[in-house]
Amino acid sequence: MFSRLSVLAFFILTLVLVASSFTTPLNAQDDSLQIVIDGQINDWQAAPPGIDDPQGDSQSDLDLKSARAFTQGDSFYLMIAFHTPPSDEAAIEVLVDVNGDQTPDYRLDLNDAIGQMDVIDLARPDATPVVPLRAQIAQDDALEFKTPLTALNNATNFSLTSIATADQADVMGPLGVPVVDETQPVTRIVIDGEPGDWEDYPTWAHDLQHDSHGALDLKTVKTFTNDRYWYVMIEAYDITGPYEILNIPIDMERGGDPEYWLGFNPRLGFIGIADQTDPGAHRAVEGAQVAEGSVIELKIPLSAVEYDTTFYIGAVQV
Repeated sequence: MFSRLSVLAFFILTLVLVASSFTTPLNAQDDSLQIVIDGQINDWQAAPPGIDDPQGDSQSDLDLKSARAFTQGDSFYLMIAFHTPPSDEAAIEVLVDVNGDQTPDYRLDLNDAIGQMDVIDLARPDATPVVPLRAQIAQDDALEFKTPLTALNNATNFSLTSIATADQADVMGPLGVPVVDETQPVTRIVIDGEPGDWEDYPTWAHDLQHDSHGALDLKTVKTFTNDRYWYVMIEAYDITGPYEILNIPIDMERGGDPEYWLGFNPRLGFIGIADQTDPGAHRAVEGAQVAEGSVIELKIPLSAVEYDTTFYIGAVQV
């Protein structure tokens, strides 16, 4: 359990939103994969794994860090991250093998600074480079690219032979390009502090009004897990009410005592977790998101709770 006065200190709180006399299991669902081509990498957390490239191996200032790619529906998506976001244009060359013979069939020349999204058919080296209709490119923290699969002869099972800076100063690859099934159910929760995308999820707990004794007066909680994240939405009668740290005890085996305490405060930008077996140890939750608007929302990677999709929580405490 966390206190803003001392994150290491564990103390008893009396303002509790109680769901029932017993804890409630959470149900697993599939995660969402909705990529916006804006040069940001936060929406790639649910994407298939990619490849990494070591820092400092580039012969120029442009140092490749990682790449991820997949196809979904009729589109191909690619994200390339850098160890240091480029201050100047990032010209990238990608070789694509659509036949599975480890020989490149297409070359992608990508450069957001000049709007370059050229697809070159290597079987026709004298042909004019093609800019696919509806293709998109953006560069900020990373370089993102999306193109219809028609640009790659409608290939659906292919790989990237290499990903390189245009001057070949840094090269990584190969990278397989998996297909993401659009028919799977998806989670469509955006962590923005607004409850509109929670309408289809049932209320897990409800609390009476005017029992908070001056602190944040909790009203309802909704919560669930999918295959990658734990989501929580907390509604208050008056969201402007004061609080220091909100706490949730986590019981992995429904054995009575929690194994973990999750503490968070969106006003401080704080999300931490403590192991009850070692009360002096706590850590920030990597990859977690929290936001406060008209409600409080949380998104916690399941790596924080032993990659388990079913566990028990007994109360949200203020």
